[in-house]
Amino acid sequence: MSFSVHIPMSVTSRYALLNSMIEELAGACDASGLAVNPGSPAARALFLFFNFPQDARQLLGWAQPSKPGRSLIQFFVDHPFVLDERLMDEFARVPSFRLVMPCADETSLLPLRFPSLKTVRVAHGIPDAALCDAAAIEPSHHHGRDIGVLVAGSIQNPEELAARSAAVAPEHQRTVAEIVELMLEHPWLSFAQACDIARPGLAAPDQWRLLRVLWRATADRVNTTRRVRTVEALQGLDVTVFGPATWTPHCTGTIRYAGELAYADVPKAMARAKVSLAWGPTQFTHSYSERQLLSMASGSATLSDDRLFVRRELPVGVLRYNAADPASARALAQRLLADGSERIALATAARAHAAANHLWSHRIPQLLDIAAQASGTSAPLSRVA
Repeated sequence: MSFSVHIPMSVTSRYALLNSMIEELAGACDASGLAVNPGSPAARALFLFFNFPQDARQLLGWAQPSKPGRSLIQFFVDHPFVLDERLMDEFARVPSFRLVMPCADETSLLPLRFPSLKTVRVAHGIPDAALCDAAAIEPSHHHGRDIGVLVAGSIQNPEELAARSAAVAPEHQRTVAEIVELMLEHPWLSFAQACDIARPGLAAPDQWRLLRVLWRATADRVNTTRRVRTVEALQGLDVTVFGPATWTPHCTGTIRYAGELAYADVPKAMARAKVSLAWGPTQFTHSYSERQLLSMASGSATLSDDRLFVRRELPVGVLRYNAADPASARALAQRLLADGSERIALATAARAHAAANHLWSHRIPQLLDIAAQASGTSAPLSRVA
């Protein structure tokens, strides 16, 4: 029985990240022999969208997920607390709908707010085009890379942080400060765990909304504090920082600010680097993002903060540092810059692992399997919550 895949191709996102991911996944589906956005859906049809639909009613009218053989998947690349409650209440009523999240953190909280929502994890993927030419890792090419340590990512300015804090009621301000302190000192503590420690028994008439407000205030502050400390610890090394202008005050001495970087241009920038500091998204504690995968594919030596899923799913080609100890990141970066042999060996292993395990083509069977069971055309998957 044939399968067709239907993906809305036009979205708006910062750095055009979602646009690129949509094109990458659609291209991988096409290369796998699947019909992508045909005029008429096949007997089994997967309708998939990234993050938020522009119009939920229009989306449901387009997908018609109640028809036999059809399924609707939302591929959500942010934290559960960012989900739109009204939309999720509506989608959760659709039997063939599945929420797919590449990052697992705090997904166990979702059934407390959305009891009928079915959630599945599918890891991030990258396109074949992100893989550098294997010859580009050879010593003669690596010495020609013009960036020592590449850093890319966002931080918030003081006004943005103040706005997040202002949304928190006075009686919870101390809780926010304690959660931030705990997460900075213990980077393996999730937001929910830190909240349990800082304020046991915290409760409100709308618990989900309270936790969401606390999470927004803490995640941004942990993100900015941790990333700034890490970059400043690299002072004295050849460092290039890509990101918003909020980085400018922190880019002094040997740390150079290079402006914003569109998502589609990240592989090209990383291919210029000897070392890439590929930290994970701060709103997650154990999960990684496409950043680590793109670094591994680029032929640069990859540094990542130490995370459980990095250890499990990226076991080779990545050196891990302690996010609570910025000096540990500097020590590894300095060592790799000084040791070309180790740097090249690490980059070679990383590229091979990414090519064998983490392309979008590796995710397509999972997505089709999820779609099949959601539409009732195969046995249920044990990993569906």
